[in-house]
Amino acid sequence: MARVKDIRIHDFRHSCASLLIDSGSNITLVAKYLGHSKIDETLNTYSHMYQNRLDTIVNIIELQNSKLNNSVIEAKPTILLEHNETLPKPEEESYDYEEYEIIKPKNKDDLVL
Repeated sequence: MARVKDIRIHDFRHSCASLLIDSGSNITLVAKYLGHSKIDETLNTYSHMYQNRLDTIVNIIELQNSKLNNSVIEAKPTILLEHNETLPKPEEESYDYEEYEIIKPKNKDDLVL
């Protein structure tokens, strides 16, 4: 009588999943909540929900690039020492190590970038 469109239980389920994904819920947990045996089923059904997030990621990257392009980065040259190595004695008395960033790994297997 009210001429309201019929809403099926499946429509509520789809709306609930869409709301969870849009709210930032973990897709693996949403798949489990929906009872999907594989996450692929959830991703294929709701992949359209991630388009806005893709746009957000692109905007974040563009913002970071613009910050880098607009600022001058003054990095000190780096001296990387071996595990037990110490700084070599300067050849000249005027040699100043304060101009350098000194990196010494804490463990011999540490990777320094």
